[in-house]
Amino acid sequence: MQNPDDPDAPNIFQFKVTGINAGTCTYEFADPPAEGNHYLQVDLEVETSKEMREAFADSGVSPASLMFHNDWRGFDSNGTTMNSIDPDATQMCLDESDQIPYEIGSAEKALGSVIIEVSDTKGEIAHRPWFMDGTGWTWEFDITDEV
Repeated sequence: MQNPDDPDAPNIFQFKVTGINAGTCTYEFADPPAEGNHYLQVDLEVETSKEMREAFADSGVSPASLMFHNDWRGFDSNGTTMNSIDPDATQMCLDESDQIPYEIGSAEKALGSVIIEVSDTKGEIAHRPWFMDGTGWTWEFDITDEV
């Protein structure tokens, strides 16, 4: 991802989705998904550049926090936007060792997952960071055989 304040700056971090599957909460006090909904686990690999700290210094935001719930959107199999895919339950769903770390330093690589709640067993999810004005990346999912 580029620094939104300086499009000529080097990439400050990269990420890739390494898997999308039916999710299971591993945290012992996690709540189940809302009736009729399903948890979706998005496995991620995040790598930061050495310039990352400078790029995010003024905002106080960790680049890994951009991978969390607020910047994900869901679309059901008919293309309809899901009302909410980030309930409080998903934020406390995984044990810390399974989550993408909230803090990732400069020139580091991290692996982990994000759990989101979806209202359909197939459709699309999109990652649209707040600073990209509605653009981002989209992936299809189909967990019909897993639930």
